Amino acid sequence: MLTSVIAGFGRRLDEEYLLVRRIMGRNVRMPAVVSVVAVLAGGGPAGIIGAVKAVPAAGALRHPLHEVTFRPLDGT
Repeated sequence: MLTSVIAGFGRRLDEEYLLVRRIMGRNVRMPAVVSVVAVLAGGGPAGIIGAVKAVPAAGALRHPLHEVTFRPLDGT
């Protein structure tokens, strides 16, 4: 029984911390470190709902910041 609990816990950690981060990072086009920080920052004050909404919010903030920070080289 203890082995089953440990295996289930390990599978859950593997899914939550590796697989979900890769899928969300690929869809939002954001590095995994940014998505982990966003989930931790959103999950702290707002719980599970904040953690779920944190990655799309970080992606929405990343695009304008990227446009301002890295201006196009062609002068447009």
